[in-house]
Amino acid sequence: HTFVAGGAVTGLAGFGESPNFSNQAWILSEAGWAAAGHLGQARSVHSCSTVVTQGGEVEVLVVGGIGLSSIGTRMLLDSVEIYNAATGRWRKGDRLPYPVFGAGLVHLAGQSLLIGGRNQVDDNLLESDEISIYQDSWRSSPLKIKTPRDQAVTVAAPIGC
Repeated sequence: HTFVAGGAVTGLAGFGESPNFSNQAWILSEAGWAAAGHLGQARSVHSCSTVVTQGGEVEVLVVGGIGLSSIGTRMLLDSVEIYNAATGRWRKGDRLPYPVFGAGLVHLAGQSLLIGGRNQVDDNLLESDEISIYQDSWRSSPLKIKTPRDQAVTVAAPIGC
């Protein structure tokens, strides 16, 4: 199955045009598209990954991204929303340690790793070398990535590693 949540309805993250972000979520299966409810916060350039809870349920983490403030200006998000595939319900998760967009989010060894991306200091967008770990709550990792990257993916290790 494929899970799709949020995104920019017009333009790349709404840049260059009036922002129009989606809060809709969808699941694509062999039967076709099915609605999966709505995010509490419309967002774009966010990160998503599946996680398996300690009880064995599959959930989808939707974290960070760019959203709109109450006056309609773009803002970086530190919010987390969690979709439970078994119940079809959304809930809020613990906030990220910092607002971020365009980060990699992977599930590895029972925990989610939020890797890199971009954050904002004053009016400057900066690449992040941070790694944050989620396992019931977020914490910063002492590890840093060598060169900031926008995305990450898990791969099987070659034999002998």
